[in-house]
Amino acid sequence: MVNADGPSATSESLCRQCTLCCSGVLFVDVHLSSPTESSRLEKEGVELEWDQEESFLPQPCQCLNQQGDCRVYPQRPGMCAAFECSLLKDWQRGDLSTYQTLSRIKEARNQVASVENLLDKLGQRDASMPLFFRTESVLSQPWDLEGQADVNQWRDQLFDQSASLSEFLDRHFLRELDPEDDPPNESLI
Repeated sequence: MVNADGPSATSESLCRQCTLCCSGVLFVDVHLSSPTESSRLEKEGVELEWDQEESFLPQPCQCLNQQGDCRVYPQRPGMCAAFECSLLKDWQRGDLSTYQTLSRIKEARNQVASVENLLDKLGQRDASMPLFFRTESVLSQPWDLEGQADVNQWRDQLFDQSASLSEFLDRHFLRELDPEDDPPNESLI
């Protein structure tokens, strides 16, 4: 779908510029719907995780290349292809311009970078973990009340910035649409 304000912007181009749903920021994993999807990804060299008989793709997704682009986008898993964040839906309905949409993506990325910077300062550098788990691993550690003041200050900042990021993502990317907000589903009959 093309939003009326920008003929060069498409849903695919916006998604490929964002990739927050693939980078371990919005989700911790993607469940795969069939053994065919699992086999196809394993042939691409993607390591999957298994829970009893179900396979899932842990996040951050291994299919993102160094530039943050999905290397299997045309054949991405069904759950990935079906997902549309509320920001994209707002843009598709024309509630947001392309500029506003890209600005919100940029703001989310800036907030993610701030959280990652604090995690780095606090020694949590495992970028193979979803951002939420990384943050939780730091904040669940006992406080060292006699430790360095800057460490305690960074932990306070991490708590605040993580909460701010979660609120921003919930409001702009993960918001459920009210039935009243959905456009009417007109029948062709």
